Amino acid sequence: MTYSNWHKRLGARDQAVFDFAATRHWPAAEAVLPRLSRAANHGVLWFTAAAALGATGSPRARRAAVRGVASLALASLTVNTVAKRAVRRDRPLLDAVPLVRQLKRRPITTSFPSGHSASAAAFVTGVALESRTLGALLAPVGFSVAASRVYTGVHYPGDVLVGAALGVGAAFAVRGLVPTRTRLPAHGLPHAEAPALPDGRDVVVVINRASGKALSRVALMRDALPLAEVVECEHDEVPAALEKAARRGLVLGVCGGDGTVGRAAEVAARVGVPLAVFPGGASNRFARGLGIEGVQDTCRALVSGDAVRIDPAGTDGGPLLGAFGRGVLGRGAQPELVRMLRARWAPNMLPGALTVYRPAERG
Repeated sequence: MTYSNWHKRLGARDQAVFDFAATRHWPAAEAVLPRLSRAANHGVLWFTAAAALGATGSPRARRAAVRGVASLALASLTVNTVAKRAVRRDRPLLDAVPLVRQLKRRPITTSFPSGHSASAAAFVTGVALESRTLGALLAPVGFSVAASRVYTGVHYPGDVLVGAALGVGAAFAVRGLVPTRTRLPAHGLPHAEAPALPDGRDVVVVINRASGKALSRVALMRDALPLAEVVECEHDEVPAALEKAARRGLVLGVCGGDGTVGRAAEVAARVGVPLAVFPGGASNRFARGLGIEGVQDTCRALVSGDAVRIDPAGTDGGPLLGAFGRGVLGRGAQPELVRMLRARWAPNMLPGALTVYRPAERG
């Protein structure tokens, strides 16, 4: 089959699918898809979504928003400066498209590929590469925007598919230039062996009720770790509760701010049990240094037994503490973590090196 015949056959199938979509009734679509298509003009819909993600205050959501916008920008640049000029395909005829579906302002650019579909796929994929949960929430919106371009008669299905593929490619290209945190190489802290506890059995978590966000994390913690023992206490009760918890469980968990976590780290190192940090304070610098930004990150680390070794003095003299985390430090985070630990332990530095706990060694 010659290229000309192949091209004609592909075009005929594209036209047939377009006619099928135009002549079918799609329940509830008339009230949604044209409006959604207009809302996505010039990326307004996605910039609004990025602003909403940024306003959540979550570092991961902010990174997802930035990555989504960067992916959208690359996709738009590729489509408008290269793809549309390379393939000058006319827009579909609107004879079969009901008037109620048609946009008031018909685009004047060429049809191939769909810029709206490229932007939608790029933004959603970029967000998903940073946060699967947020990506899954946005995926139906992205799909609907792409479908709206065929529904309103401004693109053939092939335009939409190729545009979406370019958008996905743009998101992965951005990741190649700026890796997500999960793809960053490990920095500084070596892996440590620790027990894998998927249901939270033998984990005792001490929660400082005075920490700003600790109590709001309790429900998430209990859902993810149903067998974990959770001890809520007031600020002045924390030291005693940590001592008891470290000797009662295989893993000491703590939920609170950096001050509370620092006390827990001291107890865990002295007793010789791994530490599981559930961020519950205002800044949570200690937790972020371990690659932990939320309760879910700690729970995933507990499920897989993923832990790192920490040398509080920063001398690599031996593993003093095993702490659950991704095993990856953000760039520049290790010195801050070391300084925090050194400040906590400097007044009474522990003699010798404590070996990270291993299950078989506990009598």
